[in-house]
Amino acid sequence: MTNLKELYNQAARKAFTDGVDAGSESALVAWIWSNCNYRPDTEYFLVLGIGCALADLQAQEKGFKNEVQRAFLDAQHAISL
Repeated sequence: MTNLKELYNQAARKAFTDGVDAGSESALVAWIWSNCNYRPDTEYFLVLGIGCALADLQAQEKGFKNEVQRAFLDAQHAISL
């Protein structure tokens, strides 16, 4: 049985393949509208769940473990300037 986290990850992989940028909420929402069948009152959770998984994939593509690691290292760098 597929759980919610797996569904978010599957959707994020598809969005990643389609070239959606996790940093663009409007692009992510448009992609979700076109590719997902959902109740309108759940859109916030889809944007959050898919967006987080997508951000992790994009960070991993750049060599980071996940988005949290990328953001932390960016913050450390900014503080040391």
